[in-house]
Amino acid sequence: MTITNVRTHRASDVVGWQGAPAYVSFSTFHRFVGDLASGGVPSQFDWSIEDRISVSVRAQLVPSLKFLGLIQGNLPTPRLLRLAQTFATASFARVMEDVLANAYPFLDHLDLEKAAPAQVSDAFAATGASPSIVKRAMSFFINASSEAGRIIGPRLRYGRRVAVAASATRTSRRPVNKRAGAYELKVAQTALARQLLEKLPPFDPKWAPQVQASWMRCFHASLKRISGP
Repeated sequence: MTITNVRTHRASDVVGWQGAPAYVSFSTFHRFVGDLASGGVPSQFDWSIEDRISVSVRAQLVPSLKFLGLIQGNLPTPRLLRLAQTFATASFARVMEDVLANAYPFLDHLDLEKAAPAQVSDAFAATGASPSIVKRAMSFFINASSEAGRIIGPRLRYGRRVAVAASATRTSRRPVNKRAGAYELKVAQTALARQLLEKLPPFDPKWAPQVQASWMRCFHASLKRISGP
């Protein structure tokens, strides 16, 4: 079954819905609403002349706006008008909450303050969205929920990021310890100096003065490397 009016879908309908939850980046969405707030909401969108929005971004933004119930066809809905009118005001969060409550009924059973990422991911996956879309849709929803003033628990907000950061720290992002590197170099230099010192023949006062001077230079250079400056 295809749902033509996403603003009125229910959890039982979402499973068969052929679209995808909003998955454009929230920063792009927020900037788009801000542009409407400053430039006015058109009576009808003509995406072909929206040169501020690239084709690739438009391909994500338009379906996301439809899912959120902010446009019908190319026409803005009252909710989009209210978002633009309240942008950067204290009322924006209340209007954003109304948008989310209308668009995500399939998440009503979840307590976002206590929910685990897997629970939310499963709910998004039930809409038929691909795994890559689910990840981005979750990101949009979490950021939009924060903007609406909803309380998002740390497991949902940071759960995946912490795991990624921990893994990265153990591998490619491990910081270089310059002090440790300098210490290791010093140890190697000291070991080499000890070897050279052990290979010096016993000093003989009967040597010619030039030979004695050469021996003393080698001896003191090796001691300096061992004891430091």
